[in-house]
Amino acid sequence: VIDDLFVVDVVDYQEVRPAELLRQAYRFGYTEKFAALASSDDRWDYIKGLVITTIIVLSIFLVWAIILLIFKCLGAKRVGFLSGSAFTKPKNRSGSYYRPFISRVIFLLSCAGFIVFSVLFNTEGMQYVYNTADIANNSLLDVTNYAARFVDILIDVADVGSSSEELSETLSNLLEDEAGKECLLDTGKFSSNFDQIVLGFLSSLDDFLPQDYDTLTNYSKELKEQAGNITERVPVSNDVRLYVLIFTIFYITTPAILLFGVIAAWCKIDAPWLRCLLSWAVLPIFCLQVIIVSILTSLQVLGTANADFCSGGQSQSPDGTIVDLLLGFGLEESDLAFKISHFYIGQCTAEFPFQDLSDYFTRLVESAPSLNDLGDSLTDVTGSVLSRTLAQNPLQCTDYANELSAVAEGVLENVVSLAGSVKDVFDILSCESLVPLYTNLVYDGTCDVSIRGFTWLVISFLVMSVTGFIMIMLRSSWQLDVIDDNEIFNGDEKKIVQEASPQEASPDLYLRGEEAKADTTSEVREEMPIEVTTYPTLNYVSEDPEEEFDA
Repeated sequence: VIDDLFVVDVVDYQEVRPAELLRQAYRFGYTEKFAALASSDDRWDYIKGLVITTIIVLSIFLVWAIILLIFKCLGAKRVGFLSGSAFTKPKNRSGSYYRPFISRVIFLLSCAGFIVFSVLFNTEGMQYVYNTADIANNSLLDVTNYAARFVDILIDVADVGSSSEELSETLSNLLEDEAGKECLLDTGKFSSNFDQIVLGFLSSLDDFLPQDYDTLTNYSKELKEQAGNITERVPVSNDVRLYVLIFTIFYITTPAILLFGVIAAWCKIDAPWLRCLLSWAVLPIFCLQVIIVSILTSLQVLGTANADFCSGGQSQSPDGTIVDLLLGFGLEESDLAFKISHFYIGQCTAEFPFQDLSDYFTRLVESAPSLNDLGDSLTDVTGSVLSRTLAQNPLQCTDYANELSAVAEGVLENVVSLAGSVKDVFDILSCESLVPLYTNLVYDGTCDVSIRGFTWLVISFLVMSVTGFIMIMLRSSWQLDVIDDNEIFNGDEKKIVQEASPQEASPDLYLRGEEAKADTTSEVREEMPIEVTTYPTLNYVSEDPEEEFDA
């Protein structure tokens, strides 16, 4: 019976491709063993190797953002469209000017990539996260239920053990009564050493409690508590799914509005209100979104750690990692907790940890026939004593027979209860019950679905960050058309300025030299002829005549 309960088909662990890719992240010479987290000496080495790649990626995005800010401060005269201003066609350039076209094409492709991976973030990445949470929740609920049943059974066993001690004490007192024993011996149904046989059996009932009872009780209670705490945090509620959906819609809507503005500019639709909305409302929101997804690329740390967990130890599997963690946290191989964990982690191929419990169960099973005989004999003896001794010594023999019958009944009840409890314990501890919980939680949930989810999330956030920064850099794409270098803006008019040379304006003043020129700057401004051609426009720069003159 015991052998059948602890036999199960072994499930081989197969590393998924995303786990292999994440595990190959460069560590700059630091350890990649996940079990190093259990060691105070190696813990920081592992953490440094884990986060250094993420720090490099975040540093690249930070430098990119700083460069964009510098371009904005330098202005259009120095960096052109990179400052966010409209595209400026260089002077004396013949032929077509393709820079706005190329910029808008790249913007549209980046926007499409941003939107597509915003959708994939929800439909792929978060769906894997939801599935992982469901697997973990179901497995941990089963663990919690098994642990609760196990605790209840151990409580029943404790009650039986306590009752057995009382029965043993009562029976010992009865068997010390020589006159009472004579009543039984006179019937001829018992041997002279029957009292030692009964006491030996009762003492065997109490063997289980001092050896494994306290350890198993504490272990199961702690397991129940920890599994219950995790279960409270793992489930993904409908509210979380709704928030993620809103997050996704928000990340789709913002770039879609920017895309509409670029298409409008491409079609030469003059809508100042739209350009104002894009530049001063939508763009700041979009910048914030890009900053958030750039920071979220740091989830690569969790994905890499997950992959390391699933490929550790001598077996290059999660089994080896868990065993190394148990040893790293201070458990000894001789500890019952380690033996139990190692047994189920190895899918019941390691050393059997419940040998004492198995021996106890064997004693109960083997004692069943003799217990039945004991019960029948005591029933016969009680009737024989009552019929024989009523005339001789009715009070003494009757009381003795009643007490002995009560003890015998209590013994049988305890044995039946213990046998049922031990059977329930082995049903819970059977490999068919517990090994699937482990393989589902670790092999399927942690080392397959979870890693795929992390991979999709990291790729989605990384693509969204890169495409988002490209869109911010090419924000000039929604500006209307191309303007020439010699165009300036003043009030509600666009003016093309053609300035005469100093020789043409005033030859005499030009020949006076630099000192005379410095003293007569105002005269030069008054006498210098300027030819101005005007036509309507909606653009505005400045009303300062000095600035107009300089331009």
